[in-house]
Amino acid sequence: MQDRPDLRELLECVRDFLQNEAVPRTSDPHLRFRVRIAANVLSIAAREIELEEELLRKERRRLLELYPEAGVVVPAPDAVQELKRAVKGLTERLARELRSGQMAAAPGDPVWSHVRAALVEKLQVANPAWLKRTGKNQ
Repeated sequence: MQDRPDLRELLECVRDFLQNEAVPRTSDPHLRFRVRIAANVLSIAAREIELEEELLRKERRRLLELYPEAGVVVPAPDAVQELKRAVKGLTERLARELRSGQMAAAPGDPVWSHVRAALVEKLQVANPAWLKRTGKNQ
């Protein structure tokens, strides 16, 4: 959709309603907890919509440094879906090679740096408050 509100704004409106109106008016602690979880899920979805393509491009770039022979992927009509496929394939390859011992990871080497960066990027979507609290956003 091209008009406002866009999908991210809609998610934020529902999250705000749940967090600021539904939670305070809910006396059942179990239900209040579940409403907070629902609000948090909406926040995660909004961040994923906002950050997904940029983070996939960064992850793919790092994976291509580890696997330069994987080459350049010709963008499909849906570039995000193509990025997801490329990242998934290379990540699965890396996981297989790490498990089998073909690839190793030690602090400071490219594999370690990639895995750490990917983890931080996933936390930017899933739990940026934890990154901020701990100062582990690098």
